[in-house]
Amino acid sequence: MKKVCLLLFCFVFFSSFGVSAAEITISAAASMRKVVDEIGNEFEKESGVKVIKNFTSSGKLAQQIVSGAPVDIYLSASYRWVRFLEKKDFLDRKDIKKLASNTLVLIAPFDTSYHSVSDMRKMGTIAMGDYRFSPCGKYAKESLENLGFWKDVDKKLVLARDVSQVVFWVMTGNVDGGIVYYTDFVPVKGKVSFIGSFPEDSHKPIAYFIAVVKESPNRRNAEKFVKFFLSKGDVLKKYGFSPVVDKW
Repeated sequence: MKKVCLLLFCFVFFSSFGVSAAEITISAAASMRKVVDEIGNEFEKESGVKVIKNFTSSGKLAQQIVSGAPVDIYLSASYRWVRFLEKKDFLDRKDIKKLASNTLVLIAPFDTSYHSVSDMRKMGTIAMGDYRFSPCGKYAKESLENLGFWKDVDKKLVLARDVSQVVFWVMTGNVDGGIVYYTDFVPVKGKVSFIGSFPEDSHKPIAYFIAVVKESPNRRNAEKFVKFFLSKGDVLKKYGFSPVVDKW
């Protein structure tokens, strides 16, 4: 009888521990850090599920997933990398949700003398995300090419791993300018100068996507998180993201 009671106690104890120790991992584009942090913290308080966060460029995150990184949710700043994972059978199309859009902008150190996007031609060094992996960098390259600026600034470019690094270099004065999203400028407003926005028709539409990874071992909680995330349009707006209503 004592053995039965002990086994029952162990079952209840470890079952309870399993619930309290529930967790999900989200790999998200660096430009979504503030949003994911805030929404993730809210979700943790309401659900009791711990949210582990991993941030860098969308391309590097996608490659981590292909390499076997234990990820439940993928949040990308580019459909290119969503499609990459879908083709490799890591995402199911029905699970992919479009959640926000953004604007491409040029920023500079606070004491800058530059005042327009065309002033890039005068700048010494310009930072942007590595366009091989960073969606922001890819949008920037596309825009520079379409505006006819690429040949003038190509040799001035310093490629960063993601937008967070670009912002850091601009804030510390290590570069004369940086190409980031508008939402990257919002948290550092007053610490850097806003130079201008790139024309929306100079690059493909900037859109963010979120999806539960197909083989997620924590699928139920991951789906709950995505639903919770999509209901937080107010948080997205707070950090400068624009809503999306069109289908893709």
